[in-house]
Amino acid sequence: MDDETSAVEHSHTALEAGVVTEYSARMGELARTLRSQRTFLLTLQHVVTAACEMVKNCDDAAVTLARTDGSVETRASLGSGLADQADQLQAQLGEGPCISSAWDTPLVRAVDLPTDGPWPRWGAAVVDQLGIRSVLCVQLYTHENHELGALQLFATQPHAFGPDASDEVMGIASQAAVALGAIANHESLQFGLVRRTMIGQATGILMERYQLDQHAAFEVLRRISQESGRKVYDLAIDLVNGLNPSGL
Repeated sequence: MDDETSAVEHSHTALEAGVVTEYSARMGELARTLRSQRTFLLTLQHVVTAACEMVKNCDDAAVTLARTDGSVETRASLGSGLADQADQLQAQLGEGPCISSAWDTPLVRAVDLPTDGPWPRWGAAVVDQLGIRSVLCVQLYTHENHELGALQLFATQPHAFGPDASDEVMGIASQAAVALGAIANHESLQFGLVRRTMIGQATGILMERYQLDQHAAFEVLRRISQESGRKVYDLAIDLVNGLNPSGL
């Protein structure tokens, strides 16, 4: 290997390492920021903001939920109106990138609407009404692999999103899934604590009212729950709030 060839290969390696380092730094910063959010809504809002900041040519972004009944719900967007109206058209027409990604394909991309993309009616509508020409959409999952929906990016210029944009958005979606899973665990633990505290208070009320031990008092709650078809937690809320559920 001559010195010139060695220098070229070294230059390419250094360039690739720089690109990888830059990408890793972006993803690391995004992960730290998402982990600092405390609610689903704040996390989703930061995801769409990060998508528009990190992906070149993006004019608006949204996290959207597609339900089995055909309805579409925008969970977070930048508020420019593009993403929200594009989602409304998906719901009206029963087709579009979110519906495709949420149920069928991990990633869909159209770079020259309305001719590009498998949504002839939706593509024509967003071009005519909103001026959207490019769309990039990836599935967004919770930590349990249940569909939360899709992360969608929209642009008013054609050929706005290339292969690099797809890689970037897949990375953003992966970081979002981890953060949302952590929040789900936290909220589940918090709800479990509140639930146990409320049932404990209701059990204490029954112990004092009927001179029962803890086990017998809880069995009263459980029996009323079975007979009434109401959850023990709901009965406990009534008791703690001074109400008297039927059967007591």
